[in-house]
Amino acid sequence: MKANYSPLSALPLPLPLPLPLPLPMSILAVYALALLLPTFFFATTQSANAGPPEKSSLSREPGAIYLEDVLNQPVKLKVSAESSPPIFSRLDAKVQLGRMVAGTEVIVDAVSEKAYRVRGKATHGGVVGWMSPKYLETKDPEFFEKMKKAHERYLIVEELIAKKEVGLGMTLEEVERSLGKPTASKTAVDKDGNHISLEFTTYEKVPQTETRRDRYGRLFKTTIYVKVPVGNLIVQFTEGAVTRIEEEIGSPPEGGVKIVPAPIELF
Repeated sequence: MKANYSPLSALPLPLPLPLPLPLPMSILAVYALALLLPTFFFATTQSANAGPPEKSSLSREPGAIYLEDVLNQPVKLKVSAESSPPIFSRLDAKVQLGRMVAGTEVIVDAVSEKAYRVRGKATHGGVVGWMSPKYLETKDPEFFEKMKKAHERYLIVEELIAKKEVGLGMTLEEVERSLGKPTASKTAVDKDGNHISLEFTTYEKVPQTETRRDRYGRLFKTTIYVKVPVGNLIVQFTEGAVTRIEEEIGSPPEGGVKIVPAPIELF
């Protein structure tokens, strides 16, 4: 599950009140500080609540793999120099937008078996749309198959994160998205490479019944849930990927430990 960030909505700042003049400098200084405080509070609250970058607002089509889900860097390919292929508004290729300029570079947003969503230069100007991959040059003939495997890995990882679990092969960033920041860490280097051990405190929500009064003074009972530490989870990384998971006290994740494929490397 991706972190649910709720940024502070943009609130109108209070308008300055008219002041009688002249006033002592000390009063003017206090007044100026009072005007600045809401802006400072707003800015620092926004910064504190800022989370990881959100996904773009691309309208997504069924059957396509969107590369922003599976890669951390853009993919650039070149249109074949021998043709000026058509580009379409949607994956179904019913509405043609124009023709791409031969030999120009495009940025790939999404892929499917029959078409890639690209951003590039058409004969009439800049364009975003779907074109056949047979008109694109790539250094890796297995590019599409790698994207399919990367998407399968993405779905496995997102399922683990939604359950706040970890699996062998996850990266440090993915583990922290799932479990949060560790309570302790340790690093080591040996002949097999760099090793990082992170320790996380595991919690359970325990129900407790409390007696309270309503606004009329009447007593009523309510149930609250309190987070209680039940154990520690030690996650070991070798060269950036989880290679060992150790549970102290507590209970192991449901369904056992899952093995996650390694991240895909291109070109």
